[in-house]
Amino acid sequence: MSCSHESCSHEENIWLPVENSPRSEAALHPWCLHCGLVKNISDDRPKELGYWMNILSRASYKFSIAQCQKRLIAKELDSCKEFVDLYGITGSSQKEMLVRTIQKYCSLSINDIDSFLC
Repeated sequence: MSCSHESCSHEENIWLPVENSPRSEAALHPWCLHCGLVKNISDDRPKELGYWMNILSRASYKFSIAQCQKRLIAKELDSCKEFVDLYGITGSSQKEMLVRTIQKYCSLSINDIDSFLC
């Protein structure tokens, strides 16, 4: 069961390090009042599942991915929490999950997969 996230008030934000910062900086981060998950406020924002499905569709034309392979990949991605709950996840972790899932069902190299990822 997924949480219906509700961010804390501005006064309750907590100071945490900023990811991928050239200097060791900290910023105020909101967190969920129900589950305590810290919200991703970095530039590495997650995308809805449809974004990744569009990428998979473009890749299927370029690399002749069969319809059944696309369906298996789509079904697995749809069941992953990384694509359903976007509150605390990063776009790069979604990308890693997509790459692993494509490699699981298709014999494509990482270079081939990177060639169609944005």
